[in-house]
Amino acid sequence: MGSNKELSSEERAQIDILRRVHPEWSGAKIAKTVHRSKACVNKYLRDPENHGRRPRTGRPKVTNSRQDRQIARFASKKKLHPRQILASLPLNCSLRTVNRCLESDSNLRWVKRQGKPALTPVHREARLQFAIGHHTLTTEWHQIIFSGEKKFNLDGPDGFSYYWHDIRDQRELFSRRFGGGSVMVWGAFGATGRCPLAVIRCAVNAETYQDILGEYLLPETHALAAHTGVFNKTTHRHIALALPVTGSRPMGFQS
Repeated sequence: MGSNKELSSEERAQIDILRRVHPEWSGAKIAKTVHRSKACVNKYLRDPENHGRRPRTGRPKVTNSRQDRQIARFASKKKLHPRQILASLPLNCSLRTVNRCLESDSNLRWVKRQGKPALTPVHREARLQFAIGHHTLTTEWHQIIFSGEKKFNLDGPDGFSYYWHDIRDQRELFSRRFGGGSVMVWGAFGATGRCPLAVIRCAVNAETYQDILGEYLLPETHALAAHTGVFNKTTHRHIALALPVTGSRPMGFQS
């Protein structure tokens, strides 16, 4: 079990004043007043001159100050995790030692990367107004089909990236990574069902998007939306010049 934190100069001065003003007080009552343990206060009262001067015992630090600075620099500048730092530097220590070094640095914090793009107050207000204007919709939702694409990166989880942040610098924004492999899928659903999930194996342009809609969405339109459907693309607005032909059935499109 580790030792408690030593009395600060302010706490020692407070104990001295209480001892002079209330000489009848016991060490337990003084300890309760200064919010410290009875053993700590009594130890100070027995030998106030030498309090905190006892030489420290125990195992010395494995890393020196130069190595501590290197560890902090690799974490804050190169954005390496403790295991990567241990493999990059000639350190004769454990992974836990590297973690302790980073945790003890007052300039470093283990934080999550902020989402990119970040939601601005304008975005939040627009979403709130949309919810207020549509929260009373009932049967209208049965006429709407929602669709969207999602890319799953295989080199790490999306949006759950943590790093050692230097509080003297600006926070980093999470950005999508490429090169580690990925899988992109497309899907759509309505109030009464969903269409099969499409695995996209090539770059999406106007023609390939029409093929996806024709193969996966149009055959399921009657099962997904009642009466005249409204197709709502839930991802970013597209700028394709060619639009899919939906046949004889009327359908509204929203991107």
